[in-house]
Amino acid sequence: MWILTSLLLASAVQPLEQNVVECDACRLVMEGLKLYAMQARHWVKPTELAIQICLLMGTYTLDVCQGGVNENAEIAIDSVLNRILDPEYLCKELKYCSEPEYRKENFTDWVSNIMKGKPAGPRPVPTGKSSYKFAHMSDIHIDMFYKEGTQSDCDYPVCCRNGTGTAGRWGDYNCDLPIPTFEAALQQLQELQPDFVIITGDMPPHDIWEQTDVYNMKYQSIAGGLVQKYFPHTQVYAQFGNHACFPVNQYDFTPGNEEWLNNGFADDWGLWLTADAKQQLRTTGVYSMLHPGSNLRIIALNTQACNDQNFFLWVNSTDPGGQVVWLYETLLKAEQNGELVYMFGHYYLADDGCLKYWSYHINALIDRFENTIAGMFFGHSHSDSFHVNRAVDSNLPTGIQFVGPSVTTYTDKNPSFRVYSADFDTKQVTNIWQYRLNLPAANANPDASPVFSLAYDFKDIYGVPDMNLQTLYSLGLNIGHNETLALIYLNNHETGHNPPTSCDANCQHGLMCDITYGVGDQVDNCSGYVPTKQDELNDWLFPAWVYKVGK
Repeated sequence: MWILTSLLLASAVQPLEQNVVECDACRLVMEGLKLYAMQARHWVKPTELAIQICLLMGTYTLDVCQGGVNENAEIAIDSVLNRILDPEYLCKELKYCSEPEYRKENFTDWVSNIMKGKPAGPRPVPTGKSSYKFAHMSDIHIDMFYKEGTQSDCDYPVCCRNGTGTAGRWGDYNCDLPIPTFEAALQQLQELQPDFVIITGDMPPHDIWEQTDVYNMKYQSIAGGLVQKYFPHTQVYAQFGNHACFPVNQYDFTPGNEEWLNNGFADDWGLWLTADAKQQLRTTGVYSMLHPGSNLRIIALNTQACNDQNFFLWVNSTDPGGQVVWLYETLLKAEQNGELVYMFGHYYLADDGCLKYWSYHINALIDRFENTIAGMFFGHSHSDSFHVNRAVDSNLPTGIQFVGPSVTTYTDKNPSFRVYSADFDTKQVTNIWQYRLNLPAANANPDASPVFSLAYDFKDIYGVPDMNLQTLYSLGLNIGHNETLALIYLNNHETGHNPPTSCDANCQHGLMCDITYGVGDQVDNCSGYVPTKQDELNDWLFPAWVYKVGK
């Protein structure tokens, strides 16, 4: 430690030239300091304090707090220390090293570069000559330990597993989903004969304080096996969500560090993928492939790159996994080949938990390739919504994020799935049929198979002539000034369970902002949101992108 002290004192008195102390010696000392700081014995008391803070919040029991904190503590601590005790950065700042150079990205220049070659002309309009349909499921969250007649109100984040209570045969609003209810949804979806199915992640339940990687992967296998049972010959495109990870939310984009998840998911959900797409998923957690017999390219994003609860991103949140670069290159090649694209993932960009700089980059790509990207499909919120992306410079609408509600009942939702119709020539969505299970009615007749009834026809319920971009943008504006429309939207948003009964001017304005902007930061600016201390911390943890150049 005396070497480090001497170096720091010397630098405080007078900046040292690189030739005074060798760069390698400085980095060696800093690496030793970092390793010393990372030793677990230094963090026992802070970890215990975090558990006590969790208990003082009064929401969770001791075992939940201990499990949650202990699962995440090492990742959080190591990520902070790797961020603030980076030998390369510190030795460059102390002028013991001349490299590497850290360059803050000029976002305006980046946008200008990617916009080169953007095709002129209006967005293609559906021809109406022929159509097809496809399905969307999200946030399944099945629970193999769900038991009918157990407590639905308990001291844990997930109930309906123990004791005696009111948990119904087909599910409960305070619990994750019984496997038979998921199977009933698959059976009825099969009868609707979609041409393909998109699944936007999250198979495991919310018992996050007692999970393991093997446990989480078992749920991927159960869900994948059931989907294969009902759709063995229908294309299925799936991607994992934040609950696939162990610990929950934590995904390390360092190559090779998430092989258990990437490989396991590829094994369980790769039946429908080409060899190249499956290998992409194994190595990078993303994939791209042409839908058989068409010019429709399917792109699966790994939205753990924008999850603000992913502690690994504290170290470096600049284009995790090089996904933005990969997406640009993939979209450019699709444009050149005359392909149209469906892009999907778990987190949607307008979610306030999706990192703003990543979202702004993806939003710019949506702008650049607005004539190539024919549809975007996401989940995560468990709610039913849509969000309009805007052009970087003109602020005009460029695309629509369709967010599907959950199959799980968790967070007070009726189990749901949806079917889209789309124009064959342009691949653009032309309508949505939302299917929903009336949970109380199903539980009242436990011996009958639950029925997912048609909850609404999008064009009919909202009174719109089509699903074109400008039409849905105008619908979002109208919701901001029409309480009747706002309440219809909120009822659908809450999947028909306990929706608000009124929506005043502030409520309507908030909905308009949420619908007519495609990035969470833009939604906040529109709605007049006042940043908190947590937002300030996030700005420090996830700053504007910086690229390291040199060794």
